[in-house]
Amino acid sequence: MDDPWPVARLLVTHYREKGQVDRALATCRSAIEHRPDLAAPRIGLADLRALEGRKADSLQTLQDAGKAWADNERAAARSTLAQRLLAEGDRTKAIELLRAAAAERPDDAGPRLELLALNEIHSA
Repeated sequence: MDDPWPVARLLVTHYREKGQVDRALATCRSAIEHRPDLAAPRIGLADLRALEGRKADSLQTLQDAGKAWADNERAAARSTLAQRLLAEGDRTKAIELLRAAAAERPDDAGPRLELLALNEIHSA
């Protein structure tokens, strides 16, 4: 199957810059329908929702979708979700998520590096 996201991402960016958020959202949804196994279109949808001020919907999009993805896609979603949680001030939940990601994928240095950047990890 082809990955629709590279082209869809360009359209989403174009629509967003033109203030056509509804079309950008529809483009994300179309990419998700075409390849529900990919994280990138869902992360794009979550980004648009966050830009609209729908932060709870944005976080929920990442949480719900992450359950069905393959390991590499789930890792991308967890990283994005952890960054959002940190930005929202929910450091405890972000750290739990990063620790779970590190345990699930011991060969992936990404979650460990993100954890090491947090002051809470150094003081524990």
